[in-house]
Amino acid sequence: MELTFAVLMLALVFKSSIVNFIGKHHLLMARNAESLIKYFGASAILSATVAILPSLFMIIYMRTEGFFAYEIFSGDSHAFGVLAGNIFVNFLILSFGFFGAAVLVAVRADNWSLIFISLLNGLFITYFLLVAYVTSRWVLVGGMVFITLLITVYLYFWLSSGVSGKAKFWYAPLAIAALITLLPILLPTLTAELTASALAQMKVGGMLVEVSEPTQIFSPDKDRKVVKQWLVLRTREALYLKPTQKSTGVTVLKAESFIVSPSKYDY
Repeated sequence: MELTFAVLMLALVFKSSIVNFIGKHHLLMARNAESLIKYFGASAILSATVAILPSLFMIIYMRTEGFFAYEIFSGDSHAFGVLAGNIFVNFLILSFGFFGAAVLVAVRADNWSLIFISLLNGLFITYFLLVAYVTSRWVLVGGMVFITLLITVYLYFWLSSGVSGKAKFWYAPLAIAALITLLPILLPTLTAELTASALAQMKVGGMLVEVSEPTQIFSPDKDRKVVKQWLVLRTREALYLKPTQKSTGVTVLKAESFIVSPSKYDY
């Protein structure tokens, strides 16, 4: 629903530009009408795939961690949509950070802008390589780079191909849709790590936390009021916890009965 509303708003805002574009290219569009219809259909499939991708990632994450949070797809569906939107925007920003120069080439930007963004891209990539080296999270950083590369490739195609290019390669959106659907399924460990990183950014999972235990569930020691646990996921209704990140069993607690705060830790 939100995606449809956003598309309609963009169409209204750029109505004049869209009309002018159609006026200038109507003959070319008429000659390639069949292929363009296929392209629009393929783009619709890609949009639908992107819309369900956060749910697919979350399902794979829950399967990998060995639990299932029913409330995500019911009572917390709106909050999950906000989280998914934040993740999508972050990946767009990362795409420009890693490969912004390619986008400028597609729009034929001036040389100075291209040089400046290329230098920024180099610094950005160097920073993430250092982060991967220091934290040993090569799989996570590699996955982020690959996803942003896919986004950049499609943006480059969309910006540079023109009407004739889109008509000729109308199946490009289908190829991207197939890749972003199959790869998470074939690489569940990487998918789970990417999902955990996204949850950690929003402080709702994938991180070490301190949990108050007013009823002494974790320890018989009456003097111990707080324990450190690995927060797998936090929803409005429940806390999904493990003793450590590598533990297999997940404990489910009522969220309203406990206080959770981030805990400092080393990777």
